[in-house]
Amino acid sequence: METAADMEALATKLNPVVGYWDPMNLVAYDQFSVGEEASIGFLRQAEIKHGRVAMAAFVGYLVQSNGIYFPWGLTGTISHADISAAGGPPDQWDALPTASKVQILLFIGFLEICGESTYILEQSGMKHYMKGGKPGVYPSLKAVMPHPVPLDLFDPFGLQSKMSAEKKEKALLAEINNGRLAMLGIMAFLAESKVPGSVPALGSLGIKPYAGEVMAPFAAGDAFLLATPDGLHRPDDGREQRAARVRPGRREDAHPGVCGLHELRPVEPQPQASGAVDRRAHRSGLRRPAAAHRHGDFVGGRRSPRVRRHL
Repeated sequence: METAADMEALATKLNPVVGYWDPMNLVAYDQFSVGEEASIGFLRQAEIKHGRVAMAAFVGYLVQSNGIYFPWGLTGTISHADISAAGGPPDQWDALPTASKVQILLFIGFLEICGESTYILEQSGMKHYMKGGKPGVYPSLKAVMPHPVPLDLFDPFGLQSKMSAEKKEKALLAEINNGRLAMLGIMAFLAESKVPGSVPALGSLGIKPYAGEVMAPFAAGDAFLLATPDGLHRPDDGREQRAARVRPGRREDAHPGVCGLHELRPVEPQPQASGAVDRRAHRSGLRRPAAAHRHGDFVGGRRSPRVRRHL
């Protein structure tokens, strides 16, 4: 576990010119009420993880922007060439089939769970980064998966095990600096694609503009997962749909739509004989005239005597 003094020493190693710079005083902010060392562990883990993701995203943005793609098909009808032809990297993400996006997000969630699991960490002789563990490490999955795992996510070829302690420390410092730079770089790419000219240094690179929402994982093509400020809905297909309220004389359809949405259709009142048995009462073992149910079962917070007689 690391302390504020360790953070000052680390900052000097990372950048002797800037040194320790914490204008928001995050090191002293115990946001989870778990103490200084655990809070610093959380911040260190977050920075390292975001830096790694940003480095992969930065390289991926360059590759996708230059029309490099796998030569085989993505699905039976869609090829990687089709995705590449959609535009810049953000447009290419939007062009992916919904199932592909869901699979990617679920896989990322699976990796997150494995990295946070105390049990999986212990199988590799590790501890959680907020409970005495080292930030940035990732457990081996070979000992906990029910099927063979040829390569681990972290250090798949075992290169770190061959490094000396001094070389490993230097590599970890370089990783943090490169991660910080990559976070700035990928955000600059996204800003320039969304608002052309917002990053003057990138104006001459020909970054393709993007008209979508960079923070939304799903786009208009993802019909049943589309998120809007008004809630989740499906695109208008010519039939009246409502998710906010039910008007008098209308009810929800018997078969709800995806994400709990319902198509609303007008329902004509169904006449019922006065002596007919209410189906809900019949299913629960009670028999009563449906008319009593229609007129209300409760009066003033108590069951109507007329209804009790029928029960």
